[in-house]
Amino acid sequence: MAQFDMMPIPAPEEGTRSVLALTPEAAAAGGPMISGAGTATFRCGRCKRVILKDVGVEQVQEVVFQCPKCGTFNEPPPWTQSRR
Repeated sequence: MAQFDMMPIPAPEEGTRSVLALTPEAAAAGGPMISGAGTATFRCGRCKRVILKDVGVEQVQEVVFQCPKCGTFNEPPPWTQSRR
C-alpha cells in the first residue's frame, strides 16, 4: 500500500470547499476518518496522523480533511502526483 502526506492548506472560506471533520468524540477514539479497501493511505501534512486508510486515490479528490489531532486543513495531492 502506498502512503502519502497530504498538503496543509489555509482554512477554506465557508461554502467554497467540502470539508470533512470529526466530532470531538470520534476524534478521541483515534483511528482514521475513513478506512476502506483501496491502495492508498493519507497522513496529515503537519502532524502525520493517519487520516485516510486504504482508500482509492480517486475517491478523495476535491475534499478537504481537517486533522482530528492538530486541526490542520489538508487536501490530498492531485491524483496524477499520487500515482507516481
